[in-house]
This record gives sequence, C-alpha cells and structure tokens, in this order.
Amino acid sequence: MAGFGHGPKLECWEPEDNPWSEHIKRSPNCGFLAIRNNVGELTVAEFYHLEQERLHIYIRKTLYLKMLTLRSVFFFLICKYFDVN
Repeated sequence: MAGFGHGPKLECWEPEDNPWSEHIKRSPNCGFLAIRNNVGELTVAEFYHLEQERLHIYIRKTLYLKMLTLRSVFFFLICKYFDVN
C-alpha cells in the first residue's frame, strides 16, 4: 500500500491493519494529518497547499534518484577512462 501524497509504502500489509493509524505512525508530518476537517470538504487553498507539498516531495525524490544514476554513470566512465579496476 502506498500513500497518495508522499508515497510511503507499507510492506507486509495485514488485513486487520488500520490504514489511517499506520499513516499517522509512519508519516507524522503529512499534510493530510494537519487538516482538521473532512478531506471531502477541503477548500481550494488547502488542496492547493497539499498539492504543492506533494509535488515538492515528488520532485525532490525524483531528482535524488536521477542524481544517484548520474553519479554511478560518472564513476563508471571515470574508472573506464583511467582504466581503474
């Protein structure tokens, strides 16, 4: 199971697990938890803020993974160029 906004994935999900309790435990800083009213009653401003936060997290994770890939390619090319084993 993955969270909508920030994507934490739960491994070994049990049928009796409560998704909301698990979400609170694993993602205490989630924007959804900060909203007091029903998610179905979000204002446009609240939704915009949550979407902005979600995109920020997504972009940061995506850039981090791209950076790791580029770093691996860079080290591979350097080692190959200098014939390092």
